[in-house]
Amino acid sequence: MAANHIQPQIEAFMKDNPPDIFIPDIVFTWSESIAKTLRIPRLIFKPLSIFYFCMVEANKSIDDPKQEAFLLPKDTNLSLGYVKFHESVINSANNSDGVIVNTFFEFEEEYTQLYEKIIGFKAWLIGPTSLMVQKTMGGTICMNNDEHECFSFLSSKEQNSVLYISFGSMSLLSDEQLFEIASGIEASGHQFLWVVHSKNKRKDDDITKEEEKEEELKWLPKVFEEKMMKEKRGMIIKGWAPQVSILNHSSMGGFLTQCGWNAALETIGAGVPMITMPLFSDHYFNEKFITEVQGFGVQVEEGGEWKLSPYDPNKKV
Repeated sequence: MAANHIQPQIEAFMKDNPPDIFIPDIVFTWSESIAKTLRIPRLIFKPLSIFYFCMVEANKSIDDPKQEAFLLPKDTNLSLGYVKFHESVINSANNSDGVIVNTFFEFEEEYTQLYEKIIGFKAWLIGPTSLMVQKTMGGTICMNNDEHECFSFLSSKEQNSVLYISFGSMSLLSDEQLFEIASGIEASGHQFLWVVHSKNKRKDDDITKEEEKEEELKWLPKVFEEKMMKEKRGMIIKGWAPQVSILNHSSMGGFLTQCGWNAALETIGAGVPMITMPLFSDHYFNEKFITEVQGFGVQVEEGGEWKLSPYDPNKKV
């Protein structure tokens, strides 16, 4: 993991430039030793929900594995490597002077109180960090919004009428899943803005941009993109998109998301309801929190898994 590979460089820099306090991310699982060497306080930054960590602790007390169904979807398999990494991340706050969490008290009040009782020290809540960026920039959510073509599309739509679809930069769906989503969007009749990240399937230096585009979008239903553009009903963004600005646009009516915590907080800050489709890691816990605890989202499919079988997309959209 990259966080482990840069350990020598970070430790050398800190020894040459001793800080007053060390605030590492939870993935810097080696941070305790250097803090002890320099005799400085260590606060762990946690970019995940407090609910997630509470559920992990609750999971440890479950004797019957079958009872874990309320935490993880059926047939979810975790690799041994992930489990070991997960344990090291959870334990990274051991012997720290506190944790800093990207969340806010009103959102996770009961779980914050429980979490502090479990860990035995203070949790400082500083989120949503996306709103902090907005405030720092003087109310401008994202620079150069006008330069992105999606805003001319969104500005032509009525208030709360567009479904935003994005599964984050780390989640790559199969062609079969993407096809099913496209088919559901088309059948629903709703307007949409869909962010699709490149899979980088081919590394051929001789491939042209046109050929690369055709390769990336070959999973689309026949003439899907052309039909949506002609009807002015939808738009596909290939690559990065200014998500915070999109979510805060007046045309936003909902967000189909993988339930990454950053995306969840950005959506909450914008006041947009969610349609949840978790893919890995903390996504499943976040979905439970969003749909069952807080109640401002609905699941795409109970259990969180896609199958190539008919379903009614109209109910979910």
